Amino acid sequence: MKEFLKELFEYSQAHELLLLSQFEKHPHLHEEKPGSLFDHILNAHHIWNFRMLGKERRFEVWQRHKLSALHHLIGNNFSDSMKVIGDRSLDEVLDYRDTKGNKYSNTYKEILFHIVNHGTYHRGQLALEMRNRGLDPIISDYIYYKREMKQ
Repeated sequence: MKEFLKELFEYSQAHELLLLSQFEKHPHLHEEKPGSLFDHILNAHHIWNFRMLGKERRFEVWQRHKLSALHHLIGNNFSDSMKVIGDRSLDEVLDYRDTKGNKYSNTYKEILFHIVNHGTYHRGQLALEMRNRGLDPIISDYIYYKREMKQ
């Protein structure tokens, strides 16, 4: 299961980097709703990682970032998730508070899958936003990613 989760995070990071390159080609989009959604994906990933690592988060859920800072944030998020996957038992339960202060408990496996699923959900929204702005969206389906890796 750990290997599969690592693969899912590699898939997510690959598509985050593709989206970042799209924002770098069209920087005005980062100032609009697509940029807000993208920053949100990265912020949520950061917040979950820091919960699992027992650290105080540095970002808010909808905090905006400079385009130049995103490559570093994507790399840090990936590294932190790999650390969690490597160091923790996936069935271990984490007690935490959400950003509103509510108490919850989930396994690391559930949280890690949530991070990937959350990013996938918002990448779908981003694809629609890009298409509505006349751009071809990045195809980020997992199976397409797997097909590309085999070539």
